[in-house]
Amino acid sequence: MNRHAACRCFVHIVARSACVAGVLALAWFAAGCSAGPRNYLNDNDTLRAENLKLQQNVEELEGRLADRIGEIEALRSKYEREGVPIPGAEPPVLSSIKYDRYTSPVDTNNDGVDDTMRVYLLTLDQDGRWIPISGLGRLQVAVIPEQGEPYMVIDQTYTPQQIRDAYRYSIMGVNYTFDAPLPKDLSPDVKQVTAKYTLTDAATGATFVTTKSFRLTPPTANNR
Repeated sequence: MNRHAACRCFVHIVARSACVAGVLALAWFAAGCSAGPRNYLNDNDTLRAENLKLQQNVEELEGRLADRIGEIEALRSKYEREGVPIPGAEPPVLSSIKYDRYTSPVDTNNDGVDDTMRVYLLTLDQDGRWIPISGLGRLQVAVIPEQGEPYMVIDQTYTPQQIRDAYRYSIMGVNYTFDAPLPKDLSPDVKQVTAKYTLTDAATGATFVTTKSFRLTPPTANNR
């Protein structure tokens, strides 16, 4: 297969993957919804278990799909280049993103209530190593209730300059750190949120997604 045929093949695969990604995105925002009569002894516990299972399935599928799309886009970019300066060399390219382990809602004013979604984003090359990037970012945080429609509580975009400024290096490692405020009127009944970060790489145009659910600090009579 020549280089141009390979490019067309990769473009076709990416287009098909984008359709699947759209379906998964709908599933992500509809994971907490259900319809029809229920006949359970404990309806709330059943709904909670169903929501958790659906969220875990969607997160796993989105992660796998995002990795595959990233690899395809990186390969397409490689084939579209006019030449390789050093035969046999494989320059690092962004291939996946994921949350670092300290990503979570946090309490920044010490009143016992989580008020900020703090994201530690890892950007990884084709060998799983950290790589500096430039691009456009978007953080979406949603509440998926046990009953009713999911709703967004954070929808924050980040420019290339803001992503550049978010670079952090410390004893905890290297990452891009983003803070976004949670609503002050968030109901105390909300026990967890689902955070989705979308990154479009400036070097290749490839889009990467990582999604995960996080528990909120349980409210008490003293901090509400």
